[in-house]
Amino acid sequence: MATFHGDVPAREAEAAVARLVPQSLKSFTQPLSRAAWCTVPSGYVVRERDRALAPARQEDMVVRTAGPVHRLPSHHSPFLSMPAACASLFARIAPSSA
Repeated sequence: MATFHGDVPAREAEAAVARLVPQSLKSFTQPLSRAAWCTVPSGYVVRERDRALAPARQEDMVVRTAGPVHRLPSHHSPFLSMPAACASLFARIAPSSA
């Protein structure tokens, strides 16, 4: 649980984990016909304390989005650990992508 929710109180992390469902294997094996980030304005939020996806790896992925990069000092799930900061960031950047 610490990998994904290291900065979330234990009770909230447990509730979040209880809501998880398996991801379809098709998402890893089905050929991609079109990637949304190629035609839809997009950006990326680097989670600077992420233990599931290292910030350096996130930086490698950011190169493909060609959009703005934002940062939050959170683990993998900022929408749980810092919802106000996450919402504020999304509210600030949403108009710029419309």
